Amino acid sequence: MTYIDDAAVYERISTQASSLKHWQVDRKKSQASLHYFEWSEFLVKGFWPYIVELSRLSEDEIVYFYDIEQGESTEFEKKFGVFPLIQLDISMTAREYIKALHEAPSKDAGPVFALSTTNAYLLFPASMKWHVHGEYSIELAELATTVGLPQSPEFPHDFWEPSEAMRRFSLLK
Repeated sequence: MTYIDDAAVYERISTQASSLKHWQVDRKKSQASLHYFEWSEFLVKGFWPYIVELSRLSEDEIVYFYDIEQGESTEFEKKFGVFPLIQLDISMTAREYIKALHEAPSKDAGPVFALSTTNAYLLFPASMKWHVHGEYSIELAELATTVGLPQSPEFPHDFWEPSEAMRRFSLLK
């Protein structure tokens, strides 16, 4: 796990991910299949192995976790000297993944901040062939994928019906 500290790399990746900050359900011609679940699933058992399998389907070895809320301003970078974006290697174990999300961005950060406390996140590979967008305010995560779904006995605990996602989207307006 590595916090991104290079401004040019951060700019490139966050710009690339900017289109993912919008719910894909709003895209009339999206070619991605869309699946919905509880927003906090990114912290539960079975999620990381599922992401690893999804990454194998898309032939990606690196996945990024981006804190959307912290990325809205420059305060995070000013305070910690790194950006609210971490690079995760799919060779990580589930335990290493959870540890990475709880790791402070600097030695001085203490328990003040960790990505696990985010209110809005994106998880995506460099290929952009899939992504997960999670939002605390409506307790919803959207998985948009053009590579299909892995077969996993552990995750998702439940994909929600699209009607439930639509109900939650209406709460944003």
